[in-house]
This record gives sequence, C-alpha cells and structure tokens, in this order.
Amino acid sequence: MLERLEEHSSALEEKADQREAFSKSIFNNMQTGLVLIDCETRRVSDLNNRACQLFGRGKEDALGRPCHELFGASGTAGQCPILDNKESLESAERYIRNKDNMLLPVVKNVSRISLGGKEYLLESFIDISKRIAIQNERDEQRIFYTQLVDKSPLALAILDKDRRVTNVNKSFERLFGYTLDEIFGSDLWKYLVPSKLLDEYDSMYSRLDLGQTVQVDTKRKHKKGYSIPVSLLAYPIVINDEISGYYFSYRDVSERKMFEMQLAHK
Repeated sequence: MLERLEEHSSALEEKADQREAFSKSIFNNMQTGLVLIDCETRRVSDLNNRACQLFGRGKEDALGRPCHELFGASGTAGQCPILDNKESLESAERYIRNKDNMLLPVVKNVSRISLGGKEYLLESFIDISKRIAIQNERDEQRIFYTQLVDKSPLALAILDKDRRVTNVNKSFERLFGYTLDEIFGSDLWKYLVPSKLLDEYDSMYSRLDLGQTVQVDTKRKHKKGYSIPVSLLAYPIVINDEISGYYFSYRDVSERKMFEMQLAHK
C-alpha cells in the first residue's frame, strides 16, 4: 500500500514538473517581452528571452535588478507607477531604454498576479518600432504631397469617390474665388460648371469612371459669375484597383485664347 502511494506521489510530482517545464517553455519562447517583478522587493524575479533582447541584457544580468534600472524609467528611483501611484497600464505606448541607452517604443501592459502566495507584477512589452517607422514615413509622405498640392502654380482640386471636394489649393482659390471652406463636401459642378457645359461634365465623369484620363480646353465660372477659359486635366485616383477619388487641375489659358483670337482676326 505504501509503495503504491509512493508511486502515485512520484507520478503526481512528475506531472507537476512537466506542467512547470511546459509553462516555462511557453514563457521563455513568447514573442512578447515578459518581465516578472516581485511586488515586495520591486526587483526583477524573472524575464523571458524576448525581454532580454528588448532590454539588451542577459538573464543573469537582469535578475535581481530594481525594475526602474531595467526599464530605464524616468522619475524618482524606487517609485512604482503601479504600486505607488495606482496607475493602470493597458496597451499604453511607452519608451524603454535598453542597456546601450537607446530608446525603444513599446506597447506596455501590466497585470498583478499571485504565485506561490506572493504578489507579482507581470509586465509585457511589444516592440512597435517598425510600426512607428512606417507611421513616420507615411507622415513625411503626407507632408510632402500636401506641399506639392499647396505650392503648385496650377489650380488643384481633390474629390472623394462620391465627387465631393476634400481639398483645393491656394491657386484654385485665387483662380475661381472660392475657399476650401466654401465648397468642402460639395460637387464642383454647382460652383464651376456653366449650365451649357453640364453634358460635357457628365461625359467627362463617364470616362473617368472607366479609369481614363481627361484633358480638354473648356470653360469654368468664377465666383463672381464671369467665364474663365481653362486647360483641364483630370484622372481617377485608384487604390487597390478601386476608384477612391478624383484629381482635377486647371490652368488659366485666357491669354492664350486671346492671342488665338487676335491671330484669327488678322
């Protein structure tokens, strides 16, 4: 009987060891950086391989360190935002400082857990440096193209897929007399297209919706009602094989038309 109990106890211990080894393997191989902080001592009790990579430290170098030293946190040493200031960190974007004093953007989560009767903070870190780099690149591109539009000598208008104005530049405002605030969200024909050219306008959109580029000499109206001869260039803005908007540019050709009329009368 005693022998059976010993065998059963041994089997239970073996299963417990297997579960612990399994849990440890999951902890160490997760692609999220995980750090376990002892709430009483506020020192690093454990961390996984990904956390070692993020902080640029070996495990032996990190274990036992005060958490603020590992994280490179600013503020008063020994002060914990979670334990002392009762802050709650859920998917918070933060910067950590690695061993080489380089700042790394991360998404940080902190949860309080109990293991073996002791309280710990389980802190997770997801590296978002690539996302930030892509976002910065997109912001730079957005600024670049915004300046291209704003500083163009041509009158430019950008419309959405429903043909509503989303942007015009200063040259457009000077040429036609309308500010962006006045025509934002509206269809251009209400302001610019003479009534006798509405058929031309509809025909132009038929071509644009087929993915074609339209280039034509035509006339458009100024806010004050007079007609302006323009050279118009329009094309659809295509993203992922779908029309997401329309680009229009207008060049005032009044002088050219006047010159052509003078030549015709000679």
